[in-house]
Order: sequence, then structure tokens, then C-alpha cells
Amino acid sequence: MYRTDIHLPPLSMKALSVPNGLLTFFLVFYSGNCFTRYYAFYSKCMGMAGAVACWVGLLKINFPATKPTAIWNLARHVIASVYITYFQLGGDASDGGEDITDSEMMVLRDSYLLTNNELSTLTAYK
Repeated sequence: MYRTDIHLPPLSMKALSVPNGLLTFFLVFYSGNCFTRYYAFYSKCMGMAGAVACWVGLLKINFPATKPTAIWNLARHVIASVYITYFQLGGDASDGGEDITDSEMMVLRDSYLLTNNELSTLTAYK
């Protein structure tokens, strides 16, 4: 909203050249830094997903006659470890932090990644 009761002197374009230059420099620098961190994080996440896929593939190749439930029991702990890694990441958008919350434990239990006995062992470990 434009106020007519306040009169400011005109601002010359020469006075804006330094702040505009600094703003542009820091905006480009900060954006580049954010994208670098994002792509590094994305690379690590894809590496974990690839390692899990490789592990499951090795299980299927090395144990071809094994029942699917046995393969699941061999693979679920590796998948749960990736979940726990994500749960422990910091941030305000999630429950990230050092401790695993009850809601995160429920995700592991409801996905059948860990049993109640395994969850109690995990809770006692920390």
C-alpha cells in the first residue's frame, strides 16, 4: 500500500549497484551450494537403494530354491537399516534426530520389517 504521508528522497541507481551485485553473487553462490548438497545426498540415497537391490538379487541368485518367506527374512533387516538411517536424519519436516520415535517404530512394525521382539531389542540397545 502506498503511503502519501511519508516522503523519501529519490534513490539513485548508482547507490543500488553494490547491493544488487552482492545480492546476485550470494544468491548464485547459495543456490549452487544447495544443489551440490542435494545431489550429494541424492547420490547417497540411490547408493543405499542400489545396495539393497544388489543384496536381494544376490539372495535370489545364490538361493534359487528358497521360499519367498525365507528370502524376505534375509532381506528385511537390510531394508529396515535403510529406514532407520532415514529416521535418524535431522530436520524439522520429520521426526529426525538421534532417537527413533514410537511412530517410526510403528512404521517398522506395520511394514513387517521388524518384529516386536526385534524392536524391543533395538530400543534396549540405544
